[in-house]
Amino acid sequence: MKSSAEQIREFGDQILQETITLLRTHSSIRHLNLNSPSSPIVVIGIGDYAFNKLELEGERLRSKCLQNFNSFSELTENLLQDQTKAQLHQYKEAKNAIMHAIKQDKDLWDPTIEPILKRVLKSFNTIHTLVDQLYDASNGQVIFVPDTNALLINPDLESWNFPNVTAFEILLLPSVLKELDELKINHRNEDVRKKAIGIINRLKEYRRRGTLSEGVAILKDRITLRTEASEPNFEKTLHWLAKDNSDDRILAAFMEQARKCPRTNVILVTADINLQNKAEMARMPYCEPSEPINP
Repeated sequence: MKSSAEQIREFGDQILQETITLLRTHSSIRHLNLNSPSSPIVVIGIGDYAFNKLELEGERLRSKCLQNFNSFSELTENLLQDQTKAQLHQYKEAKNAIMHAIKQDKDLWDPTIEPILKRVLKSFNTIHTLVDQLYDASNGQVIFVPDTNALLINPDLESWNFPNVTAFEILLLPSVLKELDELKINHRNEDVRKKAIGIINRLKEYRRRGTLSEGVAILKDRITLRTEASEPNFEKTLHWLAKDNSDDRILAAFMEQARKCPRTNVILVTADINLQNKAEMARMPYCEPSEPINP
């Protein structure tokens, strides 16, 4: 299991290696000869060099690097969105340096590839450092965030168990609680309605132990339960998530929790293949629900 920051760092390292291959294996630089001694015109303010046109394999790798880096940038910006102007400026400069090296569509001051490689490496290090500096609101305990089906698969939260995790928090999102309320009334299957009612009654019982929004122990020294009340802000999430899609609402809310705790293992719990696919695309960690204990 890995935190969101670790997932994004791994993605960034992958893109860095692809960019290094693009520059070292496929790219070359030519002199523009803009200021020839025999020319009466002197051109100032632009570089004396430019990238040569890439061959087919280089074009394909550049396309891959550009696509991956755009995805990486959106994920990183989602984490960094609440940081200072100075930090965001650092990020923007680093991003632009990397984009310049991948796109290869501007004039250069460098006669060789090596200075460009050094800037790319420094820029990725800058972005990773900015992510590492993020405040983490958690105490370091693993946080499992289930979707509604995960709760229906195993409503007995006190029996939840995950490999290599001894103590953890279960965080219930508002969209999941809303779905439970709808299922207990509207689902055509009586068994599902009963399970939803049973889960809701358990949650009300847990509330007797304390404030759920602050977290209550449901199994001493092992499992804590907490609820989240605020809905996700779709103006500050990935562009491809839709507000009216239930899976997307869960993923957007999950990502907000991951942003609050970037170095904590915040794990989405779902057996839904479509939601797993979306979490994978967003580079967010997920796992299968804890199986119920047979009587």
